Amino acid sequence: MFRKSRLLAIGLSAAAAVLLGMSGGGAGPSPARAAPARITLGAVLDLSGKGASRGREARDALLLEVDRINQGSGELGGREIFLVTFDSRGRPEGAAEAVRKLARDYKAVAIIGPILRPTTLAAAEEAERSGIPLITLSSFEALFDAKRRWIFSTAQSVSMAVRRILLHMRERGVSRMAVLAAYSA
Repeated sequence: MFRKSRLLAIGLSAAAAVLLGMSGGGAGPSPARAAPARITLGAVLDLSGKGASRGREARDALLLEVDRINQGSGELGGREIFLVTFDSRGRPEGAAEAVRKLARDYKAVAIIGPILRPTTLAAAEEAERSGIPLITLSSFEALFDAKRRWIFSTAQSVSMAVRRILLHMRERGVSRMAVLAAYSA
């Protein structure tokens, strides 16, 4: 649970960095346009269906982190984060529709989630079409096969982790090693 909560905190911190970058670093409102009183951030999580236990853990961690940031010392120029959460129901079409609604109806500036591969791919495709940053809570090779301008990840890819393990083992004199991995949706 600690590792997942830490990844979510990193994801929310990355979202905050995106928000600060989009808002000029919290230097205050420009004379032409005042900064909004709150920043809408979206979350697309698998709260029911396959992956619900991980989705609920992610939601709880995000709520804690949003509360921590909102009670902080003006990390976002005195503005608060307003988190809008959608349940993908563990289905790709649910994730894509949630991203569309967050971008179109809620004017979210960034979206966090989902966790499962199928829902993450669907959310990523829709985020690219909508031009909204998606900070995923998973990372797998297919997600980054195509050049994606709006997709970011809090997790390391499997190939990156395996390369690091191999380097670590080689530094310790191990010349033969096998890697066994399993796909988990």
